[in-house]
Amino acid sequence: MSPYSQLALIVVGLAVALTLLGAVVLRRQSQRLPLAAMALTLLVMLTLTLIFDNIMIAVDLCRYPEENFSNITLGLVPLEDFSYPIFTALVLPMWFEVLNKRFARQRPPQKAS
Repeated sequence: MSPYSQLALIVVGLAVALTLLGAVVLRRQSQRLPLAAMALTLLVMLTLTLIFDNIMIAVDLCRYPEENFSNITLGLVPLEDFSYPIFTALVLPMWFEVLNKRFARQRPPQKAS
């Protein structure tokens, strides 16, 4: 397995672990999981990565040594490049909800003016 493939697996594994942990925290607080936000974020991030990485590779803005990747591509983009958007799409919406609920409980009530 190539070094970048190993890194991609670690990133996706960490994303899954953090997402599951966030889901447990939200369930204990009887809160809904932000599944719609996660799905929309995932769709947008993967689409943008696919489009712009293909453009950057096509115009030779960046190069990928073939020995560092699995040689599985979508267009010109190595499959491993999608690990970072997957991490972002899973972790950020989940932990935004977790932390938003936590800090909302700690804020003092607003005075009416």
